[in-house]
Amino acid sequence: MFEMIRKLTQHESPATRADELFEEQQREIYIKTDKLFARLMFWQWIGCTAMAIIISPYTWAGQTRAIHIHVWASIFLGGAISLFPIWLTRAWPGAAITRYVIAVAQMLMSALLISVTGGRIETHFHVFGSLVILSFYRDWRILIPATIIVGLDHFIRGIYWPYSVYGVLVASPWRSIEHAAWVVFEDVFLVISCFRSINEMRSIANRTAALESSEQNFRQIFQEAPIGMAVVGLDEKFLQANAKLCQMIDYTEDELRCRTPLEITHADDIELSREIAQTMLETGIHHRFEKRYVRKDGEIVWATRTGSVIRDENGNPRHFIIMIEDISKRKQAEEALHKSKRDLEMAVQANQTIMDNSLDVICSCDEEGRFLTMNAACEGLWGYTRDELIGRKYIEFVAPEDRDQTLATEAALTKSGKVTDFVNRYLRKDGTMVDVLWSATWSDSAKTFFGIAHDVTERRKAEEAIRDSEERYRLLFESNPYPVWVYDPETLAFLAVNKAAVDRYGYSREEFLAMTLKDIRPERDIPALLDDVSNLSPDSESTGKWQHRKKDGAVIDVEIIARAISFGGKDARLVLVNDITERLQNEKDLNEAKNEADRANRAKSDFLSRMSHELRTPLNAILGFGQLLEKQKSSETQKQRVSHIMNAGRHLLKLINEILDIARVESGRFQLSLEPVLAEQAVDEAISLMRPLAAERKIEIERTALLESSPHIRADRQRLKQVLLNLLANAVKYNRRAGRVIVDLAELPDNRFRISIIDEGPGIPPDKRARLFSPFDRLGAENSDTQGTGLGLALSKRLTEAMGGSIGEGGPAMGACFWIEFPIVKGVEEQLDSTSPAASSLKKLDGHEKTLLYIEDNLSNLSLIEHLFGDSTPIKLISAMQGKLGVELAARHQPDLILLDVHLPDINGADVLARLKSKMRTRDIPVVVLSADATKSQITRLMSLGAEDYLTKPLDVDRFLNVIEEHFSDLSLASTNGDDE
Repeated sequence: MFEMIRKLTQHESPATRADELFEEQQREIYIKTDKLFARLMFWQWIGCTAMAIIISPYTWAGQTRAIHIHVWASIFLGGAISLFPIWLTRAWPGAAITRYVIAVAQMLMSALLISVTGGRIETHFHVFGSLVILSFYRDWRILIPATIIVGLDHFIRGIYWPYSVYGVLVASPWRSIEHAAWVVFEDVFLVISCFRSINEMRSIANRTAALESSEQNFRQIFQEAPIGMAVVGLDEKFLQANAKLCQMIDYTEDELRCRTPLEITHADDIELSREIAQTMLETGIHHRFEKRYVRKDGEIVWATRTGSVIRDENGNPRHFIIMIEDISKRKQAEEALHKSKRDLEMAVQANQTIMDNSLDVICSCDEEGRFLTMNAACEGLWGYTRDELIGRKYIEFVAPEDRDQTLATEAALTKSGKVTDFVNRYLRKDGTMVDVLWSATWSDSAKTFFGIAHDVTERRKAEEAIRDSEERYRLLFESNPYPVWVYDPETLAFLAVNKAAVDRYGYSREEFLAMTLKDIRPERDIPALLDDVSNLSPDSESTGKWQHRKKDGAVIDVEIIARAISFGGKDARLVLVNDITERLQNEKDLNEAKNEADRANRAKSDFLSRMSHELRTPLNAILGFGQLLEKQKSSETQKQRVSHIMNAGRHLLKLINEILDIARVESGRFQLSLEPVLAEQAVDEAISLMRPLAAERKIEIERTALLESSPHIRADRQRLKQVLLNLLANAVKYNRRAGRVIVDLAELPDNRFRISIIDEGPGIPPDKRARLFSPFDRLGAENSDTQGTGLGLALSKRLTEAMGGSIGEGGPAMGACFWIEFPIVKGVEEQLDSTSPAASSLKKLDGHEKTLLYIEDNLSNLSLIEHLFGDSTPIKLISAMQGKLGVELAARHQPDLILLDVHLPDINGADVLARLKSKMRTRDIPVVVLSADATKSQITRLMSLGAEDYLTKPLDVDRFLNVIEEHFSDLSLASTNGDDE
């Protein structure tokens, strides 16, 4: 072996060989870690997608659900983040660009996981775990882009989308800075670990090169190596061991020669050691791993074991050589670090909770003194809201007499970097003065002041009163309308109480002085009381909410302010108590009153609905007999009177219908069928229905042309037409005679579609626009000849918003301009283009041509099914746009299958299904329901009426084709069996 080493070292120096060994080992680590991340990123992608599907698979709009954006983000964005680094590990394994791309992608995947789980704290640990795994490269430089990505992600999303990263609606920038500090904290240790690992690799390379230089050097290095080394025979017995190994495991070299490495290996690591030894024999590759050895005294020693196989000139294995480095201290340090890290995280979390609930103002200012951030306590201190303070200079609110001193303190702060216990006066919004105690720091790198402000007005007043005289203090103490007492912080005994405390709590002064604080506190609050007392320092003030027990046993809720004072020459605590029991009860009563108002509003809607139905009964007789009178021969006077009766009756019927619709919407019993609707087609239908009324007033209705094809919008087709007819009717009724109505169609940049209806009437006065959508408010038109109910716009607003749209008014100076907006449904045309190849599965149907009846009033849906089947499938499609017509066509053509929509213009789908099942000729025809209503109650109802299947819109093409093929295949099988018989 040594002769072979001498031959190798003749051509290169030990230093050169050491560099070569180091680079080989470093590249091997790079490649192995690349492969590790290739597998890790793939399974992360799968895991992220699974989490998104499990946690929030759907998002809901009313009763309609859609795949949650988290699912799509985890699939596509997760794939984009993962696949490119995986490809790089195959294309350029071990390359620097591969490592940097993997570092960035791993941090982006951490950000995606945090977003998918809604900012849960558990997924934040993925960031720290990712940094640890990145350190496997032993290249500290890749931690830099990873840390930058984490910092930018938390800072940007913490400002604009805090819910996605922290799970809260509002988050302080300090939270992002805190998280970045933790990441940097971990980076420090990982960089140290990387440098240590590199040094270890360099040391091993140098030692290996030295071993190859000469047998004498090898023996010297072997014996004097700072790590344990041994030569092990193929029979797994020690042949030779150096002094360091003997010292490490407390055996002599002679004792080791009688043992095998497995005999001094921890039981849990024996199998792994055997597998690695076998692998080294088979592959010849050296292995490095961590394992545990058992010392002679039974103590466990953690070690890094590096082993390789020494072969002869013919390549036959002769023995193993192993190098063992004691890493027990490092393991202990790592465990201590993890424990310290957990303790710090718990402390930081507790500190954050305190800050979020702090009654003190926590703020930051730029170098010019303008407020940058502010917590909600500012309103209680200064009377200004956060928005009123941000961007303004703090010096504007300082009392004029204190401004010079405040500016001088600010100048000193920029030099010293810190100031504490500085008090100045501020003018509140209501004009009163408040004393503020400041503690502030200056960050020269960020050019920012950070400060905590506390209202010390009452404390200053109390201090001044104490300095004035003991008598004035006693007078203030006794005459205070709030209960006040002094107690000993060591024994918790009462030292003094005022009259208000005696009156409110029911104890006499003598009884109080014989008691302690524990006697007026519930048993469960005693530990918290002791903590609060122990944490109150002589220079601080404590506030909080507690419960106290009076002499009669009643428990009251109180707010307290406590501070340390000197009483009778020794330390004591002064406590001011405010009974807030009545305030809390008032808040509870307010919530109950709000709930009662909500119940009353629902009762109102139910009442309107019932009354509207009850009014129809007598109105039926009025309109019925009125129509009979119209058909009778009568004089002109009688005809005019009958005409008045009919007009009034129809007006009342319209009023009842609109009241009923509003009541249904408000009570939540209003069902909608939201589906893609061709906007241009719906508008043209409404215009066509309105043209006769417009012609009577010689009014022209014009529609602007679209530059591109009409998009589909998500709405209920019938209710959309109802809204359009209401707006068009108003535009015609309130227009000037022989005027124009312009219907403008426009696609907006935010993926919404607007329909505007503009007339040339007198318009809407600005002072009345706030009342536009109020029920029964005709804005003064009730005094004109134009008939109306005042419910059309109110109903249109409720219908539009129920469909997920919006409605408003705003246009030219002359005339009114009402507009409605709905979201555009993307991908409808693409679905039509992509469905024709899908029909190939239906071409394989056996038997004769099949007949399918589709009862649907939406032309887009009809076009989709026609395009889906195409001309090459053995299916004959018959369509009907009304329910009654569909029942007639089913009886006449006897189709093999019926597709049925639920919402039809004449009768609903449930009635159609009932009529089909009640007729002898159609009762056995299978019916499959296609509807946008995906509620469980609706599906159960239709299935109980006899539907074979229930498919929801938007249509899942693959499932739809499977259902069609399944039904037609059953028919073909039945037909074949009949022929065989």
